[in-house]
Amino acid sequence: MRLLDFGLVKLMDAESLTKTGTVAGTPSYIAPEAWGGTPKLLDHRIDVYALGVIVFRALSGSLPHSTTNMIDLYGWVRQGKRPSLRALRRSLPRGIDDWVQRALAVEPEDRFQDIRSMWNALEGLLAPRRPSPF
Repeated sequence: MRLLDFGLVKLMDAESLTKTGTVAGTPSYIAPEAWGGTPKLLDHRIDVYALGVIVFRALSGSLPHSTTNMIDLYGWVRQGKRPSLRALRRSLPRGIDDWVQRALAVEPEDRFQDIRSMWNALEGLLAPRRPSPF
């Protein structure tokens, strides 16, 4: 795994560089809770969401939403139905849609709780199955 972006960093004990109520980042990758503009409420699960969007885009060639309008995007992020990745790419295993639902869950508690468990679940789905010698 590689770190992809040094653009946004949150220092736990540092004074915020953005005002309360402002949102920083690329809109399509911002977790639902980050749209509120309250930096102190954010934790590592915003990265889980962003990686979920990256993986979705890498496997499908498109974002998990189709809007470019910011108001519509906010509505989708907060309430929209998460799409079927398998419908866009039939060669993927059936469990991939459950993975997407969990990676892009609206509520942080419903998401994978860390990148490692998220990645392990994805590898488990995508790794080629080897037949048992027994």
